[in-house]
Amino acid sequence: MLKDYPFINYIPPKPKEELINIYRNNDIFIMPSIHETFGLVYAEAMSQGLPIIYTKGQGFDGQFLEGIVGYHVNCKDPKDIYKRIKDILKNYESISNNCIKKANKFNWGKISDQYHNIYLKMYS
Repeated sequence: MLKDYPFINYIPPKPKEELINIYRNNDIFIMPSIHETFGLVYAEAMSQGLPIIYTKGQGFDGQFLEGIVGYHVNCKDPKDIYKRIKDILKNYESISNNCIKKANKFNWGKISDQYHNIYLKMYS
Protein backbone atom coordinates (compact mmCIF):
# COMPACT_ATOMS: atom_id res chain seq x y z
CA MET A 1 0.00 0.00 0.00
CA LEU A 2 1.05 3.56 -0.62
CA LYS A 3 1.07 4.44 3.07
CA ASP A 4 3.67 1.73 3.73
CA TYR A 5 6.42 3.69 1.95
CA PRO A 6 8.79 5.40 4.42
CA PHE A 7 8.50 8.79 2.69
CA ILE A 8 4.69 8.85 2.96
CA ASN A 9 3.15 10.42 6.04
CA TYR A 10 -0.35 8.96 5.97
CA ILE A 11 -2.74 10.75 8.29
CA PRO A 12 -5.98 8.83 8.91
CA PRO A 13 -9.27 10.73 9.11
CA LYS A 14 -9.33 13.22 11.96
CA PRO A 15 -11.99 15.34 13.64
CA LYS A 16 -12.07 18.89 12.29
CA GLU A 17 -10.70 20.27 15.57
CA GLU A 18 -7.41 18.45 14.96
CA LEU A 19 -7.00 19.53 11.35
CA ILE A 20 -5.74 23.04 12.08
CA ASN A 21 -2.69 21.67 13.88
CA ILE A 22 -1.99 19.29 11.01
CA TYR A 23 -2.16 22.17 8.53
CA ARG A 24 0.11 24.31 10.70
CA ASN A 25 2.71 21.54 10.96
CA ASN A 26 3.06 21.13 7.20
CA ASP A 27 4.24 23.23 4.26
CA ILE A 28 2.16 22.24 1.22
CA PHE A 29 -1.30 20.70 0.92
CA ILE A 30 -1.44 18.12 -1.88
CA MET A 31 -4.70 16.35 -2.67
CA PRO A 32 -4.78 15.19 -6.29
CA SER A 33 -7.95 13.11 -6.23
CA ILE A 34 -9.42 11.32 -9.23
CA HIS A 35 -12.98 12.65 -8.77
CA GLU A 36 -14.03 15.46 -6.49
CA THR A 37 -16.59 18.16 -6.02
CA PHE A 38 -15.46 21.44 -4.49
CA GLY A 39 -13.13 20.52 -1.63
CA LEU A 40 -13.40 22.82 1.37
CA VAL A 41 -10.17 21.31 2.69
CA TYR A 42 -8.28 23.40 0.13
CA ALA A 43 -9.68 26.62 1.59
CA GLU A 44 -8.94 25.38 5.12
CA ALA A 45 -5.32 24.63 4.17
CA MET A 46 -4.99 28.00 2.43
CA SER A 47 -6.20 29.80 5.55
CA GLN A 48 -3.12 28.45 7.33
CA GLY A 49 -0.77 29.62 4.57
CA LEU A 50 -0.38 26.26 2.82
CA PRO A 51 0.06 26.42 -0.94
CA ILE A 52 -2.16 23.81 -2.55
CA ILE A 53 -1.94 21.23 -5.31
CA TYR A 54 -5.27 20.04 -6.66
CA THR A 55 -6.63 18.06 -9.60
CA LYS A 56 -6.93 19.69 -13.00
CA GLY A 57 -10.53 19.85 -14.21
CA GLN A 58 -12.07 18.93 -10.85
CA GLY A 59 -13.96 20.88 -8.16
CA PHE A 60 -11.38 23.40 -6.98
CA ASP A 61 -9.73 23.98 -10.34
CA GLY A 62 -10.46 27.42 -11.77
CA GLN A 63 -10.96 29.21 -8.44
CA PHE A 64 -7.67 31.09 -8.93
CA LEU A 65 -5.17 31.63 -11.71
CA GLU A 66 -2.35 29.09 -11.77
CA GLY A 67 0.48 29.95 -9.40
CA ILE A 68 -1.48 32.36 -7.20
CA VAL A 69 -2.33 29.89 -4.40
CA GLY A 70 -0.94 26.74 -5.96
CA TYR A 71 -1.31 24.60 -9.07
CA HIS A 72 -3.54 22.02 -10.67
CA VAL A 73 -2.04 18.70 -11.72
CA ASN A 74 -2.85 15.54 -13.58
CA CYS A 75 -3.64 13.34 -10.59
CA LYS A 76 -2.21 10.26 -12.31
CA ASP A 77 1.13 11.86 -13.24
CA PRO A 78 3.72 11.84 -10.42
CA LYS A 79 6.11 13.89 -12.58
CA ASP A 80 3.52 16.64 -12.90
CA ILE A 81 2.99 16.65 -9.13
CA TYR A 82 6.77 16.77 -8.58
CA LYS A 83 7.12 19.68 -11.05
CA ARG A 84 4.41 21.65 -9.29
CA ILE A 85 5.96 21.07 -5.86
CA LYS A 86 9.20 22.49 -7.27
CA ASP A 87 7.27 25.47 -8.73
CA ILE A 88 5.78 26.21 -5.32
CA LEU A 89 9.15 25.99 -3.61
CA LYS A 90 10.62 28.55 -6.04
CA ASN A 91 8.06 31.14 -4.92
CA TYR A 92 6.92 29.71 -1.59
CA GLU A 93 6.65 32.85 0.52
CA SER A 94 4.60 34.77 -2.04
CA ILE A 95 2.23 31.86 -2.70
CA SER A 96 1.84 31.20 1.03
CA ASN A 97 0.97 34.85 1.67
CA ASN A 98 -1.52 34.79 -1.22
CA CYS A 99 -3.18 31.75 0.33
CA ILE A 100 -3.84 33.54 3.59
CA LYS A 101 -5.25 36.60 1.79
CA LYS A 102 -7.29 34.70 -0.79
CA ALA A 103 -8.82 32.20 1.68
CA ASN A 104 -11.21 34.97 2.69
CA LYS A 105 -13.09 34.26 -0.55
CA PHE A 106 -14.50 31.19 1.22
CA ASN A 107 -15.55 32.93 4.45
CA TRP A 108 -19.15 31.86 5.16
CA GLY A 109 -20.03 35.26 6.62
CA LYS A 110 -18.90 36.96 3.43
CA ILE A 111 -20.68 34.41 1.25
CA SER A 112 -23.96 34.77 3.17
CA ASP A 113 -23.73 38.57 2.81
CA GLN A 114 -23.37 38.16 -0.95
CA TYR A 115 -26.44 35.91 -1.11
CA HIS A 116 -28.37 38.36 1.06
CA ASN A 117 -27.47 41.24 -1.27
CA ILE A 118 -28.56 39.22 -4.32
CA TYR A 119 -31.86 38.46 -2.61
CA LEU A 120 -32.39 42.13 -1.76
CA LYS A 121 -31.71 43.17 -5.36
CA MET A 122 -34.19 40.63 -6.66
CA TYR A 123 -37.02 41.66 -4.32
CA SER A 124 -36.59 45.38 -3.90
